[in-house]
Amino acid sequence: MGENRYNMGEITMDLVRKSYEIRSEEYAVKGTMSDFGRVAMLKFTYDGKEKEITIKRPSLTTTDKEMQQLALKEMEDYIGKVISGEIRERKVMFHYWYVDEVRKPNSDLGFVTGHGFVTGHAKIHDSEFINTSVIREIEVDEFEGMVILHTKNSSYYCPIEYCDFDKQDKFSELIPEYDRLKRQYYRKMPDPKAEAGSVLLILSNFDPFFFHGLYYRPEGAGKRAKYTTELKSGMFQDSFLIRAEDHDIDLKYYLHFQSIELFEEEIGGRPFFVENLGDVNLYVKAGCGTICLKPGERKEVKVENAEKEATNRLSGNLYPKEMIY
Repeated sequence: MGENRYNMGEITMDLVRKSYEIRSEEYAVKGTMSDFGRVAMLKFTYDGKEKEITIKRPSLTTTDKEMQQLALKEMEDYIGKVISGEIRERKVMFHYWYVDEVRKPNSDLGFVTGHGFVTGHAKIHDSEFINTSVIREIEVDEFEGMVILHTKNSSYYCPIEYCDFDKQDKFSELIPEYDRLKRQYYRKMPDPKAEAGSVLLILSNFDPFFFHGLYYRPEGAGKRAKYTTELKSGMFQDSFLIRAEDHDIDLKYYLHFQSIELFEEEIGGRPFFVENLGDVNLYVKAGCGTICLKPGERKEVKVENAEKEATNRLSGNLYPKEMIY
């Protein structure tokens, strides 16, 4: 038989070679490190939250004991940042969401569930479309602009402007003050714009494939250019294509964990910007280097804005999600 290996883009991952218990005496927390050879996966639970951290083996000569020490350091660094407030626990959020009621056959009895693209969930990767368990309470927080769906074990925070109003119209009675909220928030999703003649790629961690939109308005034109998108599914790695064919704009990127890797940047010599609408850092690997985007940040794609030190963010788990351990 041949070797059991997954060739995942730039990384070749062996199936699990060994597993080790990682214990922090300082914080009385223990986890498990699964060693795949080139990389390892650390899993632990702290303050009721499950955490996974991918650790790249620094070199082929790095010993198993040294990998365990790296895993312990990663775990204690993370816990220390949570305690200090440097890392804040994220809310579980829904985008492009709606709520409906499911009736039992031949019965007036039913139950209410929510649907949407989730972020911040302890067990589910960002931008997966999920269905909640039975909703026990629906709350409207107009100060925060949220509808909050409470289930037995979770609360889902739903920005009102990201409601799928077309679907929610069929179950409008389930959302308090629905008609008024719709008048106020319908078609109010963020729509970032750029100066005429510039290209803006808008990303988020709640949109499938990180893609929220592309903005380009030719100089002297009154409307933004139209574009098309396409997902290319590969055996080991997916890629995403964006084209504005009438304007010689062609962007193609690979999908990684919290990052994209542009392998084609045809923008006709125009200024090129990227923006992050999400709630976690996103990374854009481009020809000029790797651009780090904090939540809400916009940067021009140029050498001056690239990270000064190499980042290992692109060595994290890759899409498609079925291949994430």
